[in-house]
Amino acid sequence: MIKEKSKYLRGASLILIASFLCFLLMQTFLNDNIYSETKQDTTTKQDKGVETAAQKPAIVRSVIAELNGVQISTHDLRKRYDLFLFMSGSPSDYSERVSVNSYLENYMAELLLLQEAKRQKISAGKDEIGQERKKYLDRNFLTEAEFLKRLNNVRLATEDADKYFENNVTAYKLGVAKFGTIDIPDMEAKKYYDRNHDHFNGPERVALSHILICHTESVGCRSDLNKQEAKEFAGNLKKLATPENFSKLAKQYSSDRTGDDGGSLGFITRGSAVPSIETVAFSLEKGGISDVVETEYGFHILHVTARQKARSTPFEKAKETIKSLLREEHIASRLFNYSGELLKTAVIRRYGDPDKGVEEGANESAVDAGKETPLQEKKFQTFKNSGLKLNINSKGQPVILFFGSIGCSHCEWISETFDAVALEYMQKGLIEAHHYDMVTMDDILTPAVEKEIPRQHLKIKQERSPDSVPYFNFGGIYERVGTGYEASDDFFAEELEMRQVIDALLDAD
Repeated sequence: MIKEKSKYLRGASLILIASFLCFLLMQTFLNDNIYSETKQDTTTKQDKGVETAAQKPAIVRSVIAELNGVQISTHDLRKRYDLFLFMSGSPSDYSERVSVNSYLENYMAELLLLQEAKRQKISAGKDEIGQERKKYLDRNFLTEAEFLKRLNNVRLATEDADKYFENNVTAYKLGVAKFGTIDIPDMEAKKYYDRNHDHFNGPERVALSHILICHTESVGCRSDLNKQEAKEFAGNLKKLATPENFSKLAKQYSSDRTGDDGGSLGFITRGSAVPSIETVAFSLEKGGISDVVETEYGFHILHVTARQKARSTPFEKAKETIKSLLREEHIASRLFNYSGELLKTAVIRRYGDPDKGVEEGANESAVDAGKETPLQEKKFQTFKNSGLKLNINSKGQPVILFFGSIGCSHCEWISETFDAVALEYMQKGLIEAHHYDMVTMDDILTPAVEKEIPRQHLKIKQERSPDSVPYFNFGGIYERVGTGYEASDDFFAEELEMRQVIDALLDAD
């Protein structure tokens, strides 16, 4: 499809740089600062500055860690994690390398710096936050409208982004107060300019997203659809596609991995893409959606999200921007070392693994002990034991079922979270999963359009929840009617519990 993705500089923020560095350092210090009832150590808890059992506050649902007395909830962590991926510019790449669990360490490192800034009465003003926002947009060639649209696509609000920029400015001011500023020689700035020449000087390019529907004859793509079926399916998607729902359709239906990132192919230049795609892409206006385009890979629907004219920025014009970026990197490296000092005296308490979740009322010793529990006796926050037998397919995979319907607002709220979790486990070959629409009888997780639900699956729905959706049945044993955390709009808690239930079923195998 794309011969070579365009490489262009993204303005890495101070917090983003620092959090990557702090992540590495956190691994060294955390084991000595996390409270654990089962940890064997001759040093007393008082000597380490860790709270005793009598001082421990009650654990409330969704609180997964505590840093110097400040609680971190699953909702806060998930929002900050999503913002981290969004600001990094490559969600699918970073999410593979940085899990929610490991990002908790990054987040705590950042909070330590912000806590220290607060102690020193360092904060960011409204004008400074606005300038930081503008700097980010300029470095990433984004208009305000484009930025807001991208935020909305990943369910983030402008207030979330402003908080990110506020933290960025605050951390930078802390670094300046602690270490002072540094003068960047013109020679060093020129070296940076030369190394990143293509960022400042480049040809016309377009930001392109696509939805790919492959078929049995496609190159490098597996599908059960024959060529005609794939063409018809792509044609139907084209009729549905709008600039507002394109990303969602790509996540739901695209055959390749770019679907995880809303179909984004990044920026392309002339000569960098398959000719048929390139011709159509450069003929579209910003916001345009193409007719179906056929290549050896399958059938594509293209969407241009941004256009950039050819640019030529001389060094003298770019010099101050480069020096500003290099000063930020210098401060970030110094903050990395400083966060290590703060970690040595921090009181850090964790209540479980954020990738799997912790049940309400669970205590630390129970989490640490990791005792085996019979599958039928495992308890979860919102999923209940159905009393049914384990439902597995001929491959020994647990069968995961979700029944919703068009027009059901609760179903719509939870659908994307369920689909993302289910598809991840399916792609790893661990489960069989289905998301059925009770109106159309279609399985949302497949590219084909079904018109009936398999009898054995429909029977479960009719017997267990004949009149209500959404209804979930995980592996026969666990079920739930309705959503679990919609009242608090906590998608992360939903995801955590779904993963926890699926993992329990897999562990039982």
